[in-house]
Amino acid sequence: MTVIVWTKTDCRQCDATKRWLNEHEVPFEARELMERPDDLQRLISAGFGSAPIVEADGHEAWSGYRPDLLRKLVNHA
Repeated sequence: MTVIVWTKTDCRQCDATKRWLNEHEVPFEARELMERPDDLQRLISAGFGSAPIVEADGHEAWSGYRPDLLRKLVNHA
């Protein structure tokens, strides 16, 4: 499963999401939103307005620190 966490600088929810994934040994790729303007525009167009944004194969993308949805990643991996 591929997990991408879109982050921004000084984002507590982003840090919490990455920490949760690391603690549960879920491999992920962190990508900085401000370094990828085309992806940022795509995510804004999709309705996202806050970080982090988590995209994972087989799961609907979400934003914010969501332990409930993070647990679903582990349970369905």
